[in-house]
Amino acid sequence: MYGTQPVLPLNETRKSIHVKVNINKKKRLKMSKFEVGDKAIKPKGYAFPCTVVGVFETLAGNVRVVGEMDEYGLLHIFNENQLEPATDE
Repeated sequence: MYGTQPVLPLNETRKSIHVKVNINKKKRLKMSKFEVGDKAIKPKGYAFPCTVVGVFETLAGNVRVVGEMDEYGLLHIFNENQLEPATDE
């Protein structure tokens, strides 16, 4: 039921969201074919010309790439193999 949990003040948290980020602190991020700022396209299926705004590794160790669609600003998280570097054509 709603309202049964106490509301915490803004400066107090029960659990830090940074815990998951630091689980693999000693492990380095796998090499990715993308860096933030790279232009990319989705070569199969629907068109998604984008700029890479994030590259990260999941807890399972898989590389994910966040692309921001150039025309609309839509963010999408891709498996790295779903995108290709954009060419200047």
